[in-house]
Amino acid sequence: DVRGREALLSSGGLVLLRVAQPAQAVAWLSTAPVQRDNDDAAQGVWRQVALTLAGLKALGVPASRLDRFPQAFKEGMAARAGLLGDVRHNHPTHWPLARHVNGIDRLDPANAHVLVQLRFQATEPGEAFTAADEQRLRELAEALTANTGLALMAIEPMRSNAGEKEHFGFKDGISQPVLGGDATGQAWDDRVKTGEVLQGFPTERDKGYAVPEQPDALLDRGSFLVVRKLRQHTGRFSRRTYQEAKKIGLDHELVLAKLMGRWRDGRPLASPDAPGTTNDFNYAKDAQGSACPFHAHIRRTNPRD
Repeated sequence: DVRGREALLSSGGLVLLRVAQPAQAVAWLSTAPVQRDNDDAAQGVWRQVALTLAGLKALGVPASRLDRFPQAFKEGMAARAGLLGDVRHNHPTHWPLARHVNGIDRLDPANAHVLVQLRFQATEPGEAFTAADEQRLRELAEALTANTGLALMAIEPMRSNAGEKEHFGFKDGISQPVLGGDATGQAWDDRVKTGEVLQGFPTERDKGYAVPEQPDALLDRGSFLVVRKLRQHTGRFSRRTYQEAKKIGLDHELVLAKLMGRWRDGRPLASPDAPGTTNDFNYAKDAQGSACPFHAHIRRTNPRD
């Protein structure tokens, strides 16, 4: 089952665990304290649980069941590096892996069995992961090994930016899929079929058939969690965009907007008269890309045609 809304909490971490006692771990997973979107967080902590391919094997899931999983999940991100464009300095051999709790080894998340995402509100203002955050995360992580059949392997701290902004300063989280309900706009509708988010339902592309077509308790009403660590060189980005703005004689903020397709406050270039951070627009009136360039991030990721 998919749960959400943890992004509203500013601090937390990703806890990587190993199945030490399969029977005990299965019993704990069947009643694991995870939160739904509209639940109150227990003790102010949101918990989400995910299983890796290695974890499913460690829990005793037979190969015949695992064969039904998508090929990308079975292969893993590192094996698909060429397809994903992870080459040269982005090759998996250069990935900064999580530090093992033994203080010596590094751990590929794909080799962990169970991943638990913990989110809680930071006790101190700002965007730094503080000593208080670290202590609370450590205590919560260690609690996950008490009578659960799981052993702690690594902890990856996480801290959200203030104001729902990504690291380059753009407002984040504007364009999100909506399941069912009324249309979200006239020029663009954020609604998608349930199968685009959850397994076991029809998608936009599969002619009304559920994906997968046959019921599967391991897949139905579930989804896939992508664990990927990205580095953003904010200083380099700022210097380069200022240099280019000066070279071509454009305002720096406009250069940034042309790269993203939105101003940093979220207003779309293709719909300058629209109020606020609307997602109700398309590119019908900008066929030449004069307002929002064809290379802009939001236009490349979602052409809206």
